[in-house]
Amino acid sequence: MLVLLSSTQTSAQPLVYVASRDPGVDTVTVVDATTNRVATTIAVGQPNAIASSPDGTRVYVTSFNTMRVETIDAVANRVVGAAVVGDKPEGIGVTPNGQFLYVANRTAGTVSVVDAGSDAAVGSIGVGAFPRGVAVSPDGRTVYVTNLNSSTVSVIDTATNTVRKTITVGTGPRGVVFTRDGARAYVANHGSGFLSIIDPTQDTVVGTISVSSPDSIALSPDDQQAYVTSSDINAVSVVDLEARTVATTIAIGSDPQGIAMTADGATVYAASLEPGAIYAIDTSSNRVVKAISVAAGARGVGIAQAVVAPATSTPTATPSPTATPPPGPCVGDCDKDGRVSVDELVIGVNIALGIVAIDRCPQFDVDGSSTVSVDELVRSVNSALFGCIAVD
Repeated sequence: MLVLLSSTQTSAQPLVYVASRDPGVDTVTVVDATTNRVATTIAVGQPNAIASSPDGTRVYVTSFNTMRVETIDAVANRVVGAAVVGDKPEGIGVTPNGQFLYVANRTAGTVSVVDAGSDAAVGSIGVGAFPRGVAVSPDGRTVYVTNLNSSTVSVIDTATNTVRKTITVGTGPRGVVFTRDGARAYVANHGSGFLSIIDPTQDTVVGTISVSSPDSIALSPDDQQAYVTSSDINAVSVVDLEARTVATTIAIGSDPQGIAMTADGATVYAASLEPGAIYAIDTSSNRVVKAISVAAGARGVGIAQAVVAPATSTPTATPSPTATPPPGPCVGDCDKDGRVSVDELVIGVNIALGIVAIDRCPQFDVDGSSTVSVDELVRSVNSALFGCIAVD
């Protein structure tokens, strides 16, 4: 008897994580992006900024007053680890392979390098005054760090973990982001009221775009639009990056801070400090579809894809095998250890969604299509539940 799981039983559920830091408030609120309702809350000391691992299994939260980065299991939604970093940690970035975190420590004027596997700081890099935002390039070779009080961006070479260059930008730089192809980076200069456009091949500013009081930036999947929180006008500014102009503004709550976009680009989530809310914005209409109440002092926003475990199964009788198949790699056995783990299933789902490249685990690609199909996901789940199914 072989139990086959129906294709509707394994899915990826986008979850939005919102960090609320206010006097007496130490909460990360988890919102189900499919329903735009609060799913749960997680106690984290003075949460500030949020980033997720590339495979969606971990969420990292900087804890502003405790000099730590808390690690949340995105499936169980509970804290499972913590790393000690510098004083007043703010922005955080994750390398594309998920191995290292780069954390900006505002008061210390440093960036901590954290081994994500062991939750241990393995290095510290001196940068400018009041480092704030962090972005890791798509190839993982470079980290950009905005320095709020220096009006600069520190360029870190991840091979040596040293600053190779300092770029002068506008006043009060906060958020920073790379395009998906790594051809451009954008820096939100809150004091100057514009985005700096940086060419990462030269680490030089090649242009600016006027935006009112920019804070944080989220890019559309095609890198054609930027959604920018504009804190002084209580709005999200939608920027046409090709035309280098603000196409429209979307009114939200007071003092908007963090912002993040779902992997499919359909929805943007922007947090406002007061009264404590996160706003779901439909990018097709650029309208707020729901204001979701969260704890006061909402700041950082991150999105992760959590695997929903199979709920039921459909038994299907098949003839008993007459011989044991020869040993071979399991469908989805990324590390080739003869079994398929939950973490490997998460990787497969994220490859299917286009979040992670097939090179991360080619063992899912049974048919050689360079993608992961529903059938291949079903086979990997059965490998996890009932033993290995050799790749044909």
